[in-house]
Amino acid sequence: MNFEHNPNTEIKMPPLVRKKRRKLTTAGYLAVIAFFLLCLSFGFWLGGKINNSPLVPEEKQNNPEHVFQSRDILNILVLGVDQRENEPARADTLMVAALDLREKEVHLLSIPRDTRVPIPTKGVTRRINYA
Repeated sequence: MNFEHNPNTEIKMPPLVRKKRRKLTTAGYLAVIAFFLLCLSFGFWLGGKINNSPLVPEEKQNNPEHVFQSRDILNILVLGVDQRENEPARADTLMVAALDLREKEVHLLSIPRDTRVPIPTKGVTRRINYA
């Protein structure tokens, strides 16, 4: 056997096989457009259903008097949160809303965020929005 390389020897490569590209016909274009329009119509229909539905079902829309029959005053704590990147979230607004269900009045008490209070778990006194 002779393993010497002969520069005059022609190396035959297999022919390149190219995949045939299918051309999209007019019917194909129409099918794509019809599918797009179908998806678009479904999106509009679904959006209309969502926008027109009540947030609370009608059978659950009760007045607070019925839910809290044994109470004359309902207190609600309202917190506004301030969160910046790489910092813990802290309450920047603290308010207590007192709803007088009998007299149909609302009273608001704003608590300054610099109010100092004891933090029992830490054994220190800090600003109220620390915890």
